[in-house]
Amino acid sequence: MSDGGVSTMEVLPNELILNTCMHFTVRELYRAFYGLNRRFNSIADNISDLHLTITSNEGHEPVWLAFSRVIKFKIENVKQIDLYRFSNIRSLTWIRPSAVHLQKLCSFAYFPYLEQLRVYDIYDMPSAAHFHQFVFSNGWVWV
Repeated sequence: MSDGGVSTMEVLPNELILNTCMHFTVRELYRAFYGLNRRFNSIADNISDLHLTITSNEGHEPVWLAFSRVIKFKIENVKQIDLYRFSNIRSLTWIRPSAVHLQKLCSFAYFPYLEQLRVYDIYDMPSAAHFHQFVFSNGWVWV
């Protein structure tokens, strides 16, 4: 308690703050807590099971700090994205991927831990046919 009888979040133990922060998305977490002080930066940097949604009109700062810890990822209307930064994806939802994106998905080298894949609104028909053939053949190997 402070002198005025008002409690602040800073008096809470790290474990309780960490537990609370685990309910935020990556964007919410970094916008709300990152940069406040070293303690909150450290707490934000130690959360591992993060969820991230990226759309075409959003900036990535400062959420890029957490890309390797994102396990649930949703991409919508994104033209350029470096998939190598997301090495621990377990669940991927991709809305309107390009033909290039579909080819990268077929390589599977980007997502060695992928357990769930959802792809919506594929407009490039030749790429869509190749992607569907790949997914529903033995090309997609689940470990």
